[in-house]
Amino acid sequence: METHEADLEIVGSKAFLSEQLELIERLAATDAPILITGETGVGKELVARTIHARSKRKGHSFAAINSSALPHECFSARPGAEAGGLELPAGGTLFLDDVGDLSEPAQAGVLKLLQCRPEPARASAGMRILAAANINMQSAVDMGKFRSDLFFRLNEFSLHIKPLRERREDIPLLVDYFIARYNKQYSRSVKRISDAALSFLKRYHFPGNVRELRNMIQNAVLMNDRGVIWIEDLPLDIVTRSGGEGGAEMLTIKQVEKRHIQSVLDYAGWNVSRASRVLGITRATLYDKIKTYHLAKA
Repeated sequence: METHEADLEIVGSKAFLSEQLELIERLAATDAPILITGETGVGKELVARTIHARSKRKGHSFAAINSSALPHECFSARPGAEAGGLELPAGGTLFLDDVGDLSEPAQAGVLKLLQCRPEPARASAGMRILAAANINMQSAVDMGKFRSDLFFRLNEFSLHIKPLRERREDIPLLVDYFIARYNKQYSRSVKRISDAALSFLKRYHFPGNVRELRNMIQNAVLMNDRGVIWIEDLPLDIVTRSGGEGGAEMLTIKQVEKRHIQSVLDYAGWNVSRASRVLGITRATLYDKIKTYHLAKA
């Protein structure tokens, strides 16, 4: 999903925001290339757009393109002209995502563009390049897969974004943010996420980082008619493989059911009639489950 100007809101704990926004403000004040690193889905394009929006180039366009699809002939064109299907943003910012995927001819083109970069006083006549990488670029250089001269040009300044599993305290904040966002977008009325579902998310490894969490909550809000996101509203593979720092914890169907029933009972204040309606089972069946699983009021 493309990130638009209205979506330029970086969400996280006070410590995370303080660190990231301070760096962004400092880097936005320069006109140098910046290499933004981090795993897939951490929000590198969002950071790039925020840097652009807080820079002197904010009145000009921002063009984002995946480097693997970048036509090398576009670099023979002047900024503002269209070449190879890409319009270079005159006076604006060109964001190269997955820069490690640049072809050899495209690497040469980017290097030429950087070598001809205008002086700061004439910045509006050219464009600024921001790049993002989800691989170790120094290793790519060492293996001969990426030009060292281009790497050092792109890496005048660098900004690394931590993966979501290294800032788990941000997960509840992001969940609340995405619930509010998609409630508004889809005219839904989801009030919250259940404690058990949030507990699952806080233990999950998140290989797709913030993007993966966003997609989960977007789907849960869109499909939800009960006002609360329960465990079964999350993707099945997440429910059965809720991971922690030490790896994945494989759960049986009974374990999933036990945790979900406990969560519903807690939410219903242990009102068995209400909990059974939410669960879609009879009171007698629920009493049997409570006895079988040895459930008790917290």
